[in-house]
Amino acid sequence: MKEKMKATKYILAGIVLPMMFAGCLDEYQKLNTDPEQLGTTDPRYVFTGATMNFTNQSRSHLTGKYGGVMIYMQYLVSASGPAAGSYVSPAKPNEHPQPYSPAYGDYYGTYGLRLDNLINTVIPKKDDAERYADVKAISQILLNYEQWRILDTYGAAPITEAFRAQSEGIRTPRYDLYQEGIDGTPMYKKIDTEVKAAVETLKASNENQHALGGNDFFYAGDVRKWIKFGNTLRVKMVPSSFILQPTMRSAWRRPTRRSTTASLAKFSPPPPTSWPATRSPASTITPTSTTTTPTTSRTSPAATWPLPRS
Repeated sequence: MKEKMKATKYILAGIVLPMMFAGCLDEYQKLNTDPEQLGTTDPRYVFTGATMNFTNQSRSHLTGKYGGVMIYMQYLVSASGPAAGSYVSPAKPNEHPQPYSPAYGDYYGTYGLRLDNLINTVIPKKDDAERYADVKAISQILLNYEQWRILDTYGAAPITEAFRAQSEGIRTPRYDLYQEGIDGTPMYKKIDTEVKAAVETLKASNENQHALGGNDFFYAGDVRKWIKFGNTLRVKMVPSSFILQPTMRSAWRRPTRRSTTASLAKFSPPPPTSWPATRSPASTITPTSTTTTPTTSRTSPAATWPLPRS
């Protein structure tokens, strides 16, 4: 009988003690939860942090461009000519120069990383994610802008598989070429497609969307201005696309004078073989009445070209 009692006590103790510890652990976790730490955050404030000091993080960040890419792009030219080593180093003639260009660090260390996190992590976790469609579209345009900058500067960079270390375990992303991504799609086409889709999203904006307002340092949440920015970015990318894809040059080519004349000829009467000595409209029109259409003389070349004004 005593052995049964002992066994019963042990069983009860095995059941009660874990429950007590579990209760204490819950209370312990509540007491040690940092009230200042947010479990969720408003995407609008994440957008502000992601775009703060956009393209100019510091004074050295700004002034460094004056001695780097701005010289190579001929934005600035020294009165005494380029300094030794700007284009070629006499001491190292076989090495190419390395101008200061912060686009790479900007994308992977700040703006690109933060915008990608906002688009693919922060907004999707919100219960009302559909109300942040405008914020997501604006962030996508800025992310595409940074992608275009880095590809236009370097020609190749890991874009498709970037920032996938935690979500997909990709720690060594493959490089995309501007003219061909890792999936075979030209990156300039992919970027243009994404910007176009973002612009269409903004065009469909409604009053149910969370407005950025003061969280937007660029346009204070004005969707119409972001639409213009997106369309302007697409136009800005066109010259690079022309270089990479010759067929696009023919598609976007400005009409020549010859082609314009040929097009207008379809809607104009043929010119005469010879001009009359006197090109008076009175000599080519025989008025009949004020209510009927004037008849033109078939014998006079001026009757068909140019047509007289009524």
